[in-house]
Amino acid sequence: MKTTSTILIAVSFMAAMVLGSLGWPQGRAVDARRDSAQSEGPDVYVAGRVKSARLQGNWVATVWKNGIPQPLSDATDPKNVDSCANSVYVSGDDVYAAGQNGNVAVLWVNGVPAKLSEGNRPAFASSVFVSGSDVYVAGAEKHPTSGWFAMLWKNGKAQRLSRPSATKAASEFVFVPGENVFSQTRSTMLTDFQFPNASISVASRPTSANIVAEHVFVSDGDVYVAGFELSSMGKTIATLWKNGKAQTLAGGTASADASSVFVDSENVYVAISNCDHSIANIWKNGASRRLSGLGTLAKARAVFAADADVYVAGEEHIPSEGGQIATLWKNSEIIRLGRKGTSSRAVSLKIFGGDVYVAGEQINENGVNVAVLWKNGVIKNVSDGKFDAQVTGVFVK
Repeated sequence: MKTTSTILIAVSFMAAMVLGSLGWPQGRAVDARRDSAQSEGPDVYVAGRVKSARLQGNWVATVWKNGIPQPLSDATDPKNVDSCANSVYVSGDDVYAAGQNGNVAVLWVNGVPAKLSEGNRPAFASSVFVSGSDVYVAGAEKHPTSGWFAMLWKNGKAQRLSRPSATKAASEFVFVPGENVFSQTRSTMLTDFQFPNASISVASRPTSANIVAEHVFVSDGDVYVAGFELSSMGKTIATLWKNGKAQTLAGGTASADASSVFVDSENVYVAISNCDHSIANIWKNGASRRLSGLGTLAKARAVFAADADVYVAGEEHIPSEGGQIATLWKNSEIIRLGRKGTSSRAVSLKIFGGDVYVAGEQINENGVNVAVLWKNGVIKNVSDGKFDAQVTGVFVK
């Protein structure tokens, strides 16, 4: 079975770079206007990357709009390096994708890349959100001697979120209230996945990581960050920071990870995984409840609340069903999304117009990692299944 998960950080970026009309290079256009063939229903954007048929199989940052791939990097350039779109957001007629190209954190606006980092040290952008004229980008940058720093760019101003220590830090999601659409990103692969040349992987947690912020959510001026801290006993402690003040949620004797936070009115929801025993949990206002069944190995990756219902996306490994199965938990109901007998996982979650969209991956009969989208439980391939593909986020408009 192929498993993994990835650490990232919540951050912001430069409105000036994204305002105005920016054209897409020919052959790489992602047009936010509706295609004539897609005359009904919302447009669905999926972010990720796909293996190139050229260049010795480099990864190419890609946004799929209604199943049509739009490469963001040039797979025909012999100097091309691995790239990935880690998040997608659409505002008006503009399509934003945050990711990295090699060691450089990048924000693509209508296909045109803008560097967020200088490229002299590894960095990546993990999430993008647009609120009014403000563009927020999440990411991380590695200091040559101090380790990884969580980074926040807002309208071009960079801010370090993690303390200066030998820390690998990142978070995966940025949210600004007051908008009725947003995307949540849990970048994961069925194959072992690391950001290109950045060497960040959560599959085996580095012992040097003292504090990691995995997900940020902003509500009514309060900033919530979910992640974990490493205890002196070498165990990860699921932690929620509210305006910088830390609260322990789980862990200490057994490792735990808080991977996603969602705030709905007065309710705070956090997706938590017990890492030592592979148990998926949901935490609400101080109380934790188990989601996964007995005798399974599970991971909770994304949480979303809508109309009094709470959704958590992730996966369970069920021996009787032959592998890792993409799973959606709705309140106390367990919904199996993946096909029995093959590996799959759910990595990103969105509720729009009463419909439930879950983006993820599933291994096909040829052993290829296929990007897929479940809408109300019905699966549809996003990538063509010829080459491995990864999914990191979904946006519906």
